[in-house]
Amino acid sequence: MNNFYKAKILDVSPGSIAAKHSVEPGDCLLSIDNKPLKDLLDYQFAIYDTEIIKLNIQKKDDSKQIINIVKKPDEDLGITFESGVFDGVRICNNRCIFCFVDQQPSGLRESLYVKDDDYRLSYLQGTYVTLTNLTESDKKRIEQLKIGPLFISVHTTNPELRIKMLNNPKAGDIVEKLKWLEKLFIPVNAQIVVCPGYNDSDELVKTLYDLADLDNVLSVAVVPLGLTIYRKDNLLTPFNTEIAIETLKIIEEVNNYKGNTFVVPADEILILARNEIPQNYYYNDYDQLEDGVGVSRLVLDQFESMELPKKIVQNKHIGVITAALAADVLEPAFSKLAQIENLNFQVIKIENKFWGTTVTVCGLIVGQDIIDKLDTIEKLPDELFIPSIMLRKFSDEFIDGIKLSDIENKFNIKINIIKNPYSFEELIEFIKKLNANQKSLQVT
Repeated sequence: MNNFYKAKILDVSPGSIAAKHSVEPGDCLLSIDNKPLKDLLDYQFAIYDTEIIKLNIQKKDDSKQIINIVKKPDEDLGITFESGVFDGVRICNNRCIFCFVDQQPSGLRESLYVKDDDYRLSYLQGTYVTLTNLTESDKKRIEQLKIGPLFISVHTTNPELRIKMLNNPKAGDIVEKLKWLEKLFIPVNAQIVVCPGYNDSDELVKTLYDLADLDNVLSVAVVPLGLTIYRKDNLLTPFNTEIAIETLKIIEEVNNYKGNTFVVPADEILILARNEIPQNYYYNDYDQLEDGVGVSRLVLDQFESMELPKKIVQNKHIGVITAALAADVLEPAFSKLAQIENLNFQVIKIENKFWGTTVTVCGLIVGQDIIDKLDTIEKLPDELFIPSIMLRKFSDEFIDGIKLSDIENKFNIKINIIKNPYSFEELIEFIKKLNANQKSLQVT
């Protein structure tokens, strides 16, 4: 008997094949042509280059429905799933000394304590994996599909040090695994979380040169470790300005050896070292955006290329909520908005009291810190904007459980979500549309 996994459907595109066959969000796809699907890879291969398929659907009321579909070979069904894996996310078997999940307080939602390490999500979503939990079946599937690029947390190529940092006796063979992927011509984007006293200085030099000599490694992101106030030991040293300066010198040395921008630092390292944000060409194709690499440059360039109105017809007070670090970097962009006549533009910087002020990324801002900050502002904007990365995916909830509506109701203010975390285009379009609407009202 086939073991069917439930692939829960999150969304169905209007007018799509699935919509025309009454497939709805909340339904589950059990199989295609009576074959179980373990993940989105199985799904994509099942519908690709196929004209006739049979879907086995479990409806929201638990009834079963068989749908026979005739389509063009390259035609998509229009289904979006809640997760890229249907048989359960592969859980991490490491106990990394710098693990952020282990530095959280109790009482948060359960999903925040789940540590995934699933090679399929690395391919599908760009999440970083350590490759320490690959089974022989996984290896055979990777060899068969040759999927890439994979995003891999390397941290160090020193076997003994990697075992120590990941607290896993199976973690020492990362170079062998990377060479195995090299033989399969599978590209890799690597990540190194720098922990001062462990994998910085000479160890970082060795690791970067080792990676530079592998043909399949496209880029290496170097990011600083994050320490929260909930950490129960003092085994790790905070990443500081001195270490940031030394790290950038090492990166420059290896890039000179490689002849291109092979190693890219997280924006936070550049800011700590008081370096200017490099120009666009430095970041190649922005492969490591998810690691906070190049986000500042991307946004700054977008502001530079956008056509802003010189004035709006009526006075309007709007604000944007962001982390203090991001606000300082993006000040040149935000200052352009402040120059628009009749627009009172306010940047609201949030210091991270929940995790500790050394945690500076926007995605970890919590609702209570926003409330505390807004309580100190005498005159609030008419409307606020926040980047979507502050909220749990597909929800209006912050990490600490506070909802967007809680803040709106408390302060009687409308909050708009900037869906694209790497762009303020939606904010600009709001201002342009506001101006157009006001002109239209005047004419009327």
